[in-house]
Amino acid sequence: MTTQAKNSRLFHINVTRQCQLACSHCYIDQDIRDNDQSMSVDKMQEIADVIGDTNADVHIIGGEPTLVGIDTHKQYLSILSKLPSSKIMIVTALQNARAVKVAKLYQNIATSYDPNARIEVNNDKWLERCKELRGCGNNVHLCVSLSQSVIDYGVSKALDEVYGFGFRSVHLAAMVPTMNALAETPDPMITSQAMIESAEWALEKRRVGEDGIFVSPFDGLLQGMSNYDGLRCPAGESCVNVEPNGKIHACVAKGGEVKDIVINQMQSTETQLSSNAYILEVAQHNRSRTECFGCEFWITCKGGCRVLANTDIAKNSVECAGFKTFLNYVKGKVHV
Repeated sequence: MTTQAKNSRLFHINVTRQCQLACSHCYIDQDIRDNDQSMSVDKMQEIADVIGDTNADVHIIGGEPTLVGIDTHKQYLSILSKLPSSKIMIVTALQNARAVKVAKLYQNIATSYDPNARIEVNNDKWLERCKELRGCGNNVHLCVSLSQSVIDYGVSKALDEVYGFGFRSVHLAAMVPTMNALAETPDPMITSQAMIESAEWALEKRRVGEDGIFVSPFDGLLQGMSNYDGLRCPAGESCVNVEPNGKIHACVAKGGEVKDIVINQMQSTETQLSSNAYILEVAQHNRSRTECFGCEFWITCKGGCRVLANTDIAKNSVECAGFKTFLNYVKGKVHV
């Protein structure tokens, strides 16, 4: 949902994979979302012990993490709040009042907007929940997935709507093209053009005096193309995705496609992170592909999402998984 700070490590802690929604752009298989297993407090303590004083972004996600009871979240936070150098965030669809009660426990909250996923009444309720949380002093961050349906709806139109809702900062996320989400995964060139459209939207807002706008990835890249990591594959940056049972992947997509997530005896978090399997997974995602050799944008995108690059969608596209057309556009704006 958000981009980690440079030299920090990203921990996605899936406290549950259960979710009451069935969004067409979701990378998680439905059978996994139907599983009600949740992460134990002891497992959260084990993860926190590994994080220690690491400069880490810790995202409490799912599934829908607020389906885990509020008392359990209080215990999670009593552990996570002791991490001296970590930023803690919960990622929630804010579908109901229960979600708000849980989300209020967290200072930083990320939610998503999909104009096709909710009827107008539900959107109104979602917006009321966002406003309630902001009124309580919580930081509410917004993400929009660049699914095919959102692009068909209109990127500028969606940005106009979130602007009307009072949001001045939004992150546009490229799709994670697992089997469950392939139908909603656009050609990379279409994604590049959508990102360019979002940039033009932001620039037009500034032209008329709206200087408080921040649209990522465009504005993140403007601040420093070599430092911004929002287009890189998190797996190549040693991201840690922890399943409710404690199993670890570097790639977020793997957790969405694994079929067996029943409780079983797992190796410790520390043991898994030092295992050959995890180290090899990171190395595979960080390896340069042939088409990336000599590319001026390698340090910025590191080849982008390897899962996307390996799909027929990307292989048959004139655009690369690192969205070079978009990066060339940004480069032109940096030098204006």
